[in-house]
Amino acid sequence: MESSDKNRAGSDFELLSVRPEARKNDYPMPLFVPPAPRVGHWGYLGYYVPAGLMHVDDADLFLQRWRGEELYCCIREEPPLVVVQNNVGDEYRVNPERFLWVPTPRFKLGDCVQTKVGTFRIGWISARVWHRKDRRLFYLINYEKNGRIKRHTRRYWDDELEIHTAT
Repeated sequence: MESSDKNRAGSDFELLSVRPEARKNDYPMPLFVPPAPRVGHWGYLGYYVPAGLMHVDDADLFLQRWRGEELYCCIREEPPLVVVQNNVGDEYRVNPERFLWVPTPRFKLGDCVQTKVGTFRIGWISARVWHRKDRRLFYLINYEKNGRIKRHTRRYWDDELEIHTAT
């Protein structure tokens, strides 16, 4: 079997679209792997794909079209792989042992929230982002000011926002 025909759910760690000297150490290993069934669990896909993470057909497609958020929810299992989907509906088959699993986001895109720290603001979740260094999710919010929609530049962690309930 040709290596290009090989399912990338194997165990080698070759990275695609990365300098050869950085390939061995440049993609983090998952901190935990949830037990099966994994449907409903969340994870993160970065901007490059190490061999062993994704089916070869999906890896090529993933690298060609980069859209939507980087957080993906597991929607079904196709052993030995799982199928994950992001907010725009892009689906990819990934190896659950190599996929970077993250905690379930507390907020959904579009949720109306209010800030608990800094200047009080009411807005809605416009982006959910995995902070690779701190290994936790942060949120960006949009809010209305003077009839215009603005994106606030501050990153908010889970505990700095709460759902806004109209009174």
